[in-house]
Amino acid sequence: MSNLAIRAITALFSAVTILGALAFGSVGALAQSAKPMEDSASRASVGVSGGDGSSWTIADDQITSNGQPTGGSRTTGAAGSGAGFIDASAPFGSDAYDGAGMVFVDGVQLGGTLTQSGQRVSFAPQALSGLQVQSTIDVFTTEAVARNFVDFTNPTGAPITVTVEYVNNFGSDGSTTIRATSSGDLVFDPSDTWVVTSDAGDSDPVNTTVFGDSGGINLTAASTTVFSSAGTQGLLATYSLTVPANDSAALVFFHRLTDTSPNAVAAAPDFDSVLSGGFVDGLTAAEISRIRNISLGLVYRTSIDSQVQPFEVYDVTTGTWTSLTPVDTGAQLAVSADQRLYMQNRATNVIQVYNPGTDTWSDVLATPPAVAGRARGNLEVSNSGEFLLTFEGIATLYYTVGGAWQTLALPAPASALGDYDHATGTFVVGRVNSQEIWLIDLNTLAITTFNNGAVVNTSELRRFGEIFEGFWYSQFSTQPVTRFDLSDNSLPLQTFADPGEFYESATVNPFTETFYVNRFASTVFAAWDPVADSRSPLAPAPSSNGHNSLAFVGGIVAPVDAD
Repeated sequence: MSNLAIRAITALFSAVTILGALAFGSVGALAQSAKPMEDSASRASVGVSGGDGSSWTIADDQITSNGQPTGGSRTTGAAGSGAGFIDASAPFGSDAYDGAGMVFVDGVQLGGTLTQSGQRVSFAPQALSGLQVQSTIDVFTTEAVARNFVDFTNPTGAPITVTVEYVNNFGSDGSTTIRATSSGDLVFDPSDTWVVTSDAGDSDPVNTTVFGDSGGINLTAASTTVFSSAGTQGLLATYSLTVPANDSAALVFFHRLTDTSPNAVAAAPDFDSVLSGGFVDGLTAAEISRIRNISLGLVYRTSIDSQVQPFEVYDVTTGTWTSLTPVDTGAQLAVSADQRLYMQNRATNVIQVYNPGTDTWSDVLATPPAVAGRARGNLEVSNSGEFLLTFEGIATLYYTVGGAWQTLALPAPASALGDYDHATGTFVVGRVNSQEIWLIDLNTLAITTFNNGAVVNTSELRRFGEIFEGFWYSQFSTQPVTRFDLSDNSLPLQTFADPGEFYESATVNPFTETFYVNRFASTVFAAWDPVADSRSPLAPAPSSNGHNSLAFVGGIVAPVDAD
């Protein structure tokens, strides 16, 4: 019997088996005819091999008969008429899609002739609703995942708001069943950011479709009915997207193939934080900064002065501040590799971890008695989960090994500056009243001094000290930002041209390559671009504080009691 006949019979019996399947239903599924031949030679398509032995067929000529995401049938158009996936397969199954990743803008389908370069398939930009719109699909080599990055550029002098629809038809046809959603139920609705679907027996690849994460813009509508292709079962997500004047915005989507439903459901929460999950690798910082349906991170802000201080958070995606429960911390805020926020509670002398869902802190470890009650210090968390703690005026590094505190003598008293880079495991501590820094090897505890061209007697406490891409960045008084190249301590200190604000605090977003800076005792808050050496004003902070501390958290953070 031909594969086509087998496929039709399998679909028939699968539909009977799951009559009344959750969310989709199967009324009319028994009457569906076998699907037409796919991947014909006339189709303007390319095949891209991905991780886990997956294969993705991508085309620029798949359209619907009525030009809409629902109500018509999938068919073949002219080259460049319709961008998206034809199908995908893996060693554990084929026929993942009957057309997917199709984008409609104000009811008009996005197309563009395709060009392949390695793992990337790019479609030519199209003019839709006054915007230039372009789809770029990347197939991952590390796992069976494909990413669809859709860019919207507004060349006009006024904002443009469009309705964007993202549509997928599944090869599981009438037996398509929702196995899990991000909201925890088995119904696809606008609150969902990902959905796991499969057929009755997981004979086709199990699909995980990702529409963003909870930190991005929400869907305005969600449906499980799409265009027909041997069935109308699929997922249709609708957004309202505003693109500012003379600016760009983007939406990003992900498709994952998995062998079984239990495995797919267990892995789906990987996408709860797209930014910190590594799913934006390969996109430029500028591209990442344009994405609107994921969290672009949060900047937490407080003061390290010796009293209860305001505690606030800036949402990078929305550009807005939220005031939280005030805190009393004596050291700069710290962020771990898994993007959890920590502070040293000055009042209780305990390191605590933050739970953003409840705006509460949980005790983790008591600090050394020698620093009890002190203010103006720096806290870091290493990749192995150990703590690193220094304080202004004390020539000692306090660090934990297996949760037990140890000490390391420093060449001189430390400042409130310090940073641990999770990308490289690099750790730096600043010297008090100086631009001199110490690079500390946490494996050998060897200390390398950087002071070529450093200014001694910078007087006031500083809080701008960040490691980024192999350099140590700092700033004091009203001086410009400076940096040391951490690869060679013989190289002199480099100075940027852009004048700094008065004793700024800083944190860096490594995904968008942006520094967030805050003037001392001020609401002035800005983004500094180290490549262009320029800054852009952002929404003012809610309070002025004093010696501010900023900490960037990338993406969505799970509750502290989560598995």
